[in-house]
Amino acid sequence: MRLGMIVAATVLVAANAHAAKPAKAAASAPAAPTPAPPTLTPRSAAEAVAEAQRLYDALEYDKVAPLAAQALADPAITLDQKLAAYQLQGSALAIIGDPVDAERPFLLLFTVRPDFTLPDDTPPKIKSVFAKVKGEFDAVRDAQEAQQRKELMATIDIGGAFPDSGTGGRPLRFEFTVGDPRGVVKSVRVQYRKQGEPDFLSLPLRRSVQGAWVGVVPGEWTASDAAFTVEANLVVADQKGPLKKLGEPFTTIAVSAGQLARQQPVPVWAFGTSAGVTGAVALAASGITVLTALQNADFHNKLDTATAESPADGRDIVAQQQLGENLNIAALAGWGTAGVAAVVTGVLALFTNWSGEDLDLAPLSDLPSDQPAQEPAAPVANAAAAR
Repeated sequence: MRLGMIVAATVLVAANAHAAKPAKAAASAPAAPTPAPPTLTPRSAAEAVAEAQRLYDALEYDKVAPLAAQALADPAITLDQKLAAYQLQGSALAIIGDPVDAERPFLLLFTVRPDFTLPDDTPPKIKSVFAKVKGEFDAVRDAQEAQQRKELMATIDIGGAFPDSGTGGRPLRFEFTVGDPRGVVKSVRVQYRKQGEPDFLSLPLRRSVQGAWVGVVPGEWTASDAAFTVEANLVVADQKGPLKKLGEPFTTIAVSAGQLARQQPVPVWAFGTSAGVTGAVALAASGITVLTALQNADFHNKLDTATAESPADGRDIVAQQQLGENLNIAALAGWGTAGVAAVVTGVLALFTNWSGEDLDLAPLSDLPSDQPAQEPAAPVANAAAAR
């Protein structure tokens, strides 16, 4: 009996020992390594964008953003590829992640192309994030542009003033200087109308070789049987629109009644030249006449004093006689020329522009080669539209 119990105990111990060996071995065996996360196969920006687009179309949004990031890390990425990568990255994050995470790719997208738009079939969830970022981006950009434009306007300096009055039938001339240190001014124009009229006319000013901006409203427009008032303002603009204005909303110019004035064609200097030539010829003719008289007097004196005992030198008498005749012819020619010159001067006096007023537009030769000729005045519906 006792022997059976011992044998049984021995068998049990042996069995327990045999069972403990695998457990101990298992406990002492090293743990199995944790599988590493899958890594993206290196590829070019074009390949990464194409694969991201394929996965996006297959609705595998969780795999799109890493591929887009890989494409953006490629230094050789093109502009179009960059735009596509930002769009795919933002769209995928907007669907599977926090919408705030999707805002950064869309913001970077706008910094590359501010006018970028999503396709019409874009899901509403993506559109809402895109629209939010677009609104914030536009607001910041508009504020920056407004500040930059305000600073630009501050650099523009207008010199000169509108005339206080004008005369009917005569041109109304405008001349201003524009300080433009950044060289952005593209047009300077005067907007004008007769008081009571609904529309303004626009007169583009031209830049003269002296640097002033000039323009003339012709006398045909100012001619009137009654006095009237002109309302005008000046607009200086660049490619984007008005930069600065003078006389806003308008300055008034009183114009007296008057019919169209015709400019005399002869300038004062031409009349002066003709008168000077006439005077010089007449003075020369006078001098020759006096010299002729003295010569004749001396000639006759020699003839009168000649005697048989002291006869005159025949050759001297003949030479003196010839000289007198030549002087006489010269005096007659001089007086004839002076007479003709006097007639010409008198005629010129009838057509001389004594006031010196320029009733015509400035000649095109006064314009630099890069300035257009003056355009005809065009109507501006109202002051608000002009601004």
